[in-house]
Amino acid sequence: MDARNEVLKAFPGYKQIPNIVSPPVETFAGPDKSPRLAAIGNDEIKKIVEANPQFYEGFIAGIPFNNVKASVEEIKRAKDMGTKGIQIYTHMNGEAIDTEKYWPIYEACEKYDLPTLIHPVGGQMVPEFPKEDRSKYELWFTIGWPYQTTIAMINRAKVLLTKTDKSITQVAAECGYDDFTYFSRQFKKSTSLTPSAYRKTHADEDEE
Repeated sequence: MDARNEVLKAFPGYKQIPNIVSPPVETFAGPDKSPRLAAIGNDEIKKIVEANPQFYEGFIAGIPFNNVKASVEEIKRAKDMGTKGIQIYTHMNGEAIDTEKYWPIYEACEKYDLPTLIHPVGGQMVPEFPKEDRSKYELWFTIGWPYQTTIAMINRAKVLLTKTDKSITQVAAECGYDDFTYFSRQFKKSTSLTPSAYRKTHADEDEE
């Protein structure tokens, strides 16, 4: 952070909102220890922000995604601390983050009016092909991360389209798309259906 502060000195009036990125705490700590580690990280980054108000405008909090109850509690605590948003990742140790057991996390973020920032997670040990031990040409970075992020957002959109009555514009915004047309195009590319057609199809399935 000292090096970052030195760089920021050259841009008076410019401020950043720092966050703690990879690796997520759930990759190296079980659900019994991850809550404490996430809390320590949030406490420390808040101290950095408060000590350098000329450089930073709030912070993005981390949560122990492998402990849903503790995540909800940390989201509330982070809101009270003044966080600007919540950092999550494209998957939870290989599990899709739109799985129903994780919904309370999103409900808490919505309750406290906090956006979620999705960060891709992976590394050289994530191969492109099943029989490889590692990424041979580091394609996990150039191709894997954008792919992971898109899939995470589209899957989240599917949940919102089928489990809520939010407008498609709202769904697009909640999934990080400020361009409705681009969202619809990406969604159709991934599902072969427009968002409205997808909603209608799955609503008809539920009625049956």
